[in-house]
Amino acid sequence: MVDGSVHVWGANGKPSLISVESIALVWFIKSCDSEEAMNMVKGIQVVFSNNTDLSPDEKLPVLILDNGIKVSGYVNIVQFLEKNEHTAKYEKSRNDEETLQRNRLLEYALLNFIGIEFSRLSDYQLFLNTKNYNEYTKKLFSKLLYFPMWYNTPLQLRSRARENCQEIIGSITLEDDEDFVESKALESASQLAQSKTFKITHENNVKNKQDLQQVKYNLQFDNRLKTCIKHCLQVRKKLDESVVLPPDILFYANIYVQLSLPDGNRVRSKLEQTFGGEFVNNTLNKIGEFVQSSDNDLEQRDPRFKEQGNVVMSLYNLACKYI
Repeated sequence: MVDGSVHVWGANGKPSLISVESIALVWFIKSCDSEEAMNMVKGIQVVFSNNTDLSPDEKLPVLILDNGIKVSGYVNIVQFLEKNEHTAKYEKSRNDEETLQRNRLLEYALLNFIGIEFSRLSDYQLFLNTKNYNEYTKKLFSKLLYFPMWYNTPLQLRSRARENCQEIIGSITLEDDEDFVESKALESASQLAQSKTFKITHENNVKNKQDLQQVKYNLQFDNRLKTCIKHCLQVRKKLDESVVLPPDILFYANIYVQLSLPDGNRVRSKLEQTFGGEFVNNTLNKIGEFVQSSDNDLEQRDPRFKEQGNVVMSLYNLACKYI
């Protein structure tokens, strides 16, 4: 039993698409229906605070124990909860201690791989895919955050995502980059004396160039996603496929987010081409079970004033960093 609360992204009792790990953690807690698993999460309250100031690395989800200990990230939280609870799925089905340890190490390796590699790809879809970002992601923050935090937060998360995805996609130029904005300003000034026809032609050329860049980035994303899923499936076959493991939940949460965004149909089409319609349908059916599972056993509460991301507490938390 753990006394504390987990703070996640979400609203109205539901985790938000803005955070794969928040979705995965809520699903993980709801999936703990056996006696052993229920004891592992007993005493944990889910708080949809959307307040990254509460986390030591300014990321959600974060587990905050009543004794002050903080654990951030789905992978770390799950490992922390399982550390002192003998709830590994293999302990009752394996008498060979060596096999047990090998399976657990393989499970944690897969969990960390998905937490790093797969989550990067979801960050790309959320923040660096122009269609998803402009049509969905940046608009969502006005529903999750207090004014005026909903302006800067998506830009900060987008900048962080670009840094994390450089290894995967390469250097990405975004329309809100300082260099891009400055170059656009210079172009606008130089075009004041030019004809209207020339301006329209130039703007179309710029847009076409941006569209081609996005196509290139998406192709790189598609290739990395295929490779990532293939690695996950290869490792997963070596583990007990009759049970749902923490890596499975994080895997499904990533797929769920990527397919739910405006550009999700394109991603789904690529998955069907590579892995077949049966794989996609089975994955969607499993995701549907998590999405539709009952929230009755999920202990929730509203964020207290000190846990809210309002202006007062944001300034307070900022000041605390310098004390």
